Amino acid sequence: MAGRTIASALAAARRSLAAPLAGQRGMALLLTVLLLAVLVSLTLYLQRRTAADMVAATVFRDDMRLGVAADSAVRVGLAILAVEGATDRVDTLVDPWATVDEGQLSTLFAEDEVKLDIIDLSGRLQLNSLVATSRGEDAPSRGRVTVRQRQAREVLLRLLASGRFAIAGEGEARRLVDAVVDWLDADDREEQWGAENSYYQALDRPYSCRNGPLGDLDELLLVRGMSRVLLYGTSSTEALADYLTVYGDDGRININTAPRLLVSCLAGDLDENLLSRFDGFRQDPRHRSLLAEPRWYKNIGGWPGDIVLYDDLLKTASDHFLVTATASHRVSTRGVTVVAQRGEGGELRLRLRKVQ
Repeated sequence: MAGRTIASALAAARRSLAAPLAGQRGMALLLTVLLLAVLVSLTLYLQRRTAADMVAATVFRDDMRLGVAADSAVRVGLAILAVEGATDRVDTLVDPWATVDEGQLSTLFAEDEVKLDIIDLSGRLQLNSLVATSRGEDAPSRGRVTVRQRQAREVLLRLLASGRFAIAGEGEARRLVDAVVDWLDADDREEQWGAENSYYQALDRPYSCRNGPLGDLDELLLVRGMSRVLLYGTSSTEALADYLTVYGDDGRININTAPRLLVSCLAGDLDENLLSRFDGFRQDPRHRSLLAEPRWYKNIGGWPGDIVLYDDLLKTASDHFLVTATASHRVSTRGVTVVAQRGEGGELRLRLRKVQ
């Protein structure tokens, strides 16, 4: 009897001891699972963070390399301009700067796609020449317009009224020309259809008329009648900005490199057939030696003797160039744009530099 009582007591004691141990094993299992979950989450986070850091490092590396490649390509373009300027003072569309071999350029940047574009700004209409005097000219008396200024204004009027831009007819074109002239000239006397300081000061958000030369084409957006659509174009209209420049102080246009539409505005009666022959003549390498003289167009076979371009506006040597280089790799692209002024002997001076 006593034996059974002792055995029962021992069994009860084992059961009472086993219950807490079972509870402790369950708690340990739960803590283990929670710890594993935290470790897995931390591992996944670190993996994602490491992957993101690797991508960021790769993009940074590509951007740095592309920036160097674009800058190097611009330097190649500047070197071409400097060498040509030192040896030849005639600029044409058949010169090396205008016909850069991108195949040769790609050999310098095998890992990336690099493009180089050089535009002759001297082949555009110098806006500041609408009122500014040319180098060597005496300043005109108050209210008097020089021949070159008058011709430059007529070229701008024909350009605006060509039907290629977002502007409604010749009347609106004439008002805009007068407004641009008033924006540039130093006096407060309004042109017939122009706008001087009194107009701009009366606006809801008033500002002052420049009454001086433009430093940037964007400033044209402040002129009455100018719009962003007109200046920079749309899918269906051209950009006026592609035919204008604020660089240069001689008022002349390089006849060898001027856009075809601008050439058509240098006289009032140039038809498409004559323009095609003009364009073909200046892009024929065989005629390169003839392009040194601004009146070379008279050598075109069958050129009508009664059609004379604005010879006072013409030249064949350029002094301002827009050089743009872009370097691309996968989804990354970097670009560098400079405006270079070329002086005697090919010496270059940077007037503008932008990094994109």
